[in-house]
Amino acid sequence: MVVPPQEPDKPPANVATTLPIRNKAASKQKSSSHLPANSQDVQGYITNQSPESIVEEAQGKLTELEQRIKEAIEKNAQLQSLELAHADQLTKEKIEELNKTREEQIQKKQKILEELQKVERELQLKTQQQLKKQYLEVKAQRIQLQQQQQQSCQHLGLLTPVGVGEQLSEGDYARLQQVDPVLLKDEPQQTAAQMGFAPIQPLAMPQALPLAAGPLPPGSIANLTELQGVIVGQPVLGQAQLAGLGQGILTETQQGLMVASPAQTLNDTLDDIMAAVSGRASAMSNTPTHSIAASISQPQTPTPSPIISPSTMLPIYPAIDIDAQTESNHDTALTLACAGGHEELVQTLLERGASIEHRDKKGFTPLILAATAGHVGVVEILLDNGADIEAQSERTKDTPLSLACSGGRQEVVELLLARGANKEHRNVSDYTPLSLAASGGYVNIIKILLNAGAEINSRTGSKLGISPLMLAAMNGHTAAVKLLLDMGSDINAQIETNRNTALTLACFQGRTEVVSLLLDRKANVEHRAKTGLTPLMEAASGGYAEVGRVLLDKGADVNAPPVPSSRDTALTIAADKGHYKFCELLIGRGAHIDVRNKKGNTPLWLAANGGHLDVVQLLVQAGADVDAADNRKITPLMAAFRKGHVKVVRYLVKEVNQFPSDSECMRYIATITDKEMLKKCHLCMESIVQAKDRQAAEANKNASILLEELDLEKLREESRRLALAAKREKRKEKRR
Repeated sequence: MVVPPQEPDKPPANVATTLPIRNKAASKQKSSSHLPANSQDVQGYITNQSPESIVEEAQGKLTELEQRIKEAIEKNAQLQSLELAHADQLTKEKIEELNKTREEQIQKKQKILEELQKVERELQLKTQQQLKKQYLEVKAQRIQLQQQQQQSCQHLGLLTPVGVGEQLSEGDYARLQQVDPVLLKDEPQQTAAQMGFAPIQPLAMPQALPLAAGPLPPGSIANLTELQGVIVGQPVLGQAQLAGLGQGILTETQQGLMVASPAQTLNDTLDDIMAAVSGRASAMSNTPTHSIAASISQPQTPTPSPIISPSTMLPIYPAIDIDAQTESNHDTALTLACAGGHEELVQTLLERGASIEHRDKKGFTPLILAATAGHVGVVEILLDNGADIEAQSERTKDTPLSLACSGGRQEVVELLLARGANKEHRNVSDYTPLSLAASGGYVNIIKILLNAGAEINSRTGSKLGISPLMLAAMNGHTAAVKLLLDMGSDINAQIETNRNTALTLACFQGRTEVVSLLLDRKANVEHRAKTGLTPLMEAASGGYAEVGRVLLDKGADVNAPPVPSSRDTALTIAADKGHYKFCELLIGRGAHIDVRNKKGNTPLWLAANGGHLDVVQLLVQAGADVDAADNRKITPLMAAFRKGHVKVVRYLVKEVNQFPSDSECMRYIATITDKEMLKKCHLCMESIVQAKDRQAAEANKNASILLEELDLEKLREESRRLALAAKREKRKEKRR
């Protein structure tokens, strides 16, 4: 809802005015009698209604509309309660009737809303018309005043008449008759909150100040505002122009709505506000306490008269704290402007005395914010105004240079280094700007820092002691690694605590291109860290098959000695993690398939224990021993059963030769408390029992076949024996 413009402040009691005074009731009656019947014809109509009558009329309509809305809401609530009470007894006709009633209520609400919007548009239009009329009145008075200008000035004895278009030189002001300025405080006006509207209206015309006392020609006192503007050689500000000092001039759209057009930039508005405050404070401190008559009775001295500017005619503002901060992040206008890169606004705020070292809730100064965001122009302005180039954030102890390197802000880095920033500063993690740039892979910034003399092999002071080369390698920044190597970085440098190198860190992170580059630069392919892992084992732990292929192609030993502590190899590590492609690579390169670690676990045992069916199948097909038990006599099948890996168990029961006993399985099931695991183990046991039954059935079948064969063999033997006995009898008979 648009608030009607406030009336200009009334002139002092001792100064008469010739401006016409309207009767509010008569004005209201006159305007209402001339209003067209159709509200759409109001656009070209200029009314004489006062703002108070407009507000009263609008409030009456709003009250009526609010009452109708409340009645509609109450009826809707009654319908809903009726529907809930008789929901079980509603018939189809009642439901249709209720739906029809709801539609009618919705249509009524829409009509009420349209009427409310219509009233709002009318109020906005009337406000605009009132502004237009006031502006035309001021303009007419201005034209009349131009004709009386010379006579009024001569009669008052204020200054020598100046022709239209003439300008006073700097020396001419000394000849003018001087008076002491009298600054009157604006009368209190009704606030927007008391009126019930949002304060969206142009500023009221400032109160005109008389420059001297004495008899004035008729009509001249009413035009003191314009006369004052002529005396100081400045144009008179109309209502629309004064509105530009506030929210802007109200304009009308094609739909009849009033919108506020942008009047000034943020910098101009800030200049106006600050000038108004400073000008008013200065005027209040220099204003005499005696009356106008007393000032006239005193002899006048030829001292220069203060020039009255539009800023001094603005209302008295309270003191503005330019370093006021938000509650959430303790941001000031300067910190927000620096973070947003608004160079002109930053310069204006600094000229107005904004604190250049203010810190927000994170402990960031304006320079830190500008450097982090990469606003090189703002950074230069802040440095030119004395900002601390070595300011540190409270928590991380980062400087503007550190944050610019971390964020890849090349231009800011160049500027800060040119201004003498410390290139070896260490933050709370003991990272230098070069370490931060290498971690981000910003090649150009690395080159700039190295050319500026930064230490290439600087280590972090923490327990790790990581070099810039290691940071670039583990993050996969190949170009940065190449640059650091070309500039002389130590390729085989080790971290003091864990003895990792750039190669082992790159393998652990799976950086294939970096690994290939480091191996081409003769990095130690069999270097072991404190854990005892080789680069190939580091890659196996992460399952980076491409890195493993590069290592094997560059000479890594697929059957390198195991880790001293755990006796693990690259294959046991990959099988335990379930990395199928890496296991396939190692088996294809000739890795020992039944190697055992310190606990006696084979790669197949580890894969079965982890439930990695594809790796189990790969190892079985490659000839792994399916019945190889560990040091506790637990076979791969039993390991899979204990973990509830149903698919692995169902596959292994077809391949194994030894089955766990039923009592052993039941003893383990009795120790399980988790319902889901218990269910899985029961399924595994069913598979094992079924496999054992199938194996027993096959054994019985084979035994039956064997017995039948034995019986047949006995029959054959008996037949041969009888045949031989018959032959012997025949021979005996022949001998006889």
